Amino acid sequence: PPPAQPIQPIHAIIAMYGDSTAVGVDGSNLEPGKPCPPPTAAAPYGCTFVKPSGAYVNIEGYTVEIRALSGGSLLDRFHGAHGLLPWAEEMATHPARVIIIALGINDSFSTLDVFLYRDTLATMVDVAREHGKIVVLQTSTPTFRVTVADYMAAMRQVATAKNAPLIDVERQFAGYMPHDGLHPDAATYRLIGEYMDRRLGDILK
Repeated sequence: PPPAQPIQPIHAIIAMYGDSTAVGVDGSNLEPGKPCPPPTAAAPYGCTFVKPSGAYVNIEGYTVEIRALSGGSLLDRFHGAHGLLPWAEEMATHPARVIIIALGINDSFSTLDVFLYRDTLATMVDVAREHGKIVVLQTSTPTFRVTVADYMAAMRQVATAKNAPLIDVERQFAGYMPHDGLHPDAATYRLIGEYMDRRLGDILK
């Protein structure tokens, strides 16, 4: 008989839905509370980027795909603003097995109140699960905006109500504050990514 073929690992996608902190905007050279500066030849997007936290996740059989929009909010993702697919369509068509929702910072800058944020997030969890996804929620790092903590508290409420795994970056990094008040630096993105790797490893056992 022919020799047995080794079992090939299953490669599944972990899709991370976030904002500029998910794409690795480097806060170490930004002014506190200020947006990215105008684009230059050296920094065509205004901001500079470093390796994002999701790139440090290394779980056998999984590949992380960063599906983040700088400046994007939870409501943008839900309704499909800025050229994005509406959430229901995104979940119906994207092949990811695992979904990480890491949104809330920009919602605190918008007119979206905490209660609507909570209810929209709960709906997004339900929709993703209807399409067979494993949903993980992830809080942000601490920021200079006190109101962000209210949105992260709402995320914890949804995680409890929906029995959804939570990667609680805000509590894990309590006491840390990015130089610009919003975006971590390269070293902290790495620490966040290593924490994500440990938590996802436990969640996906």
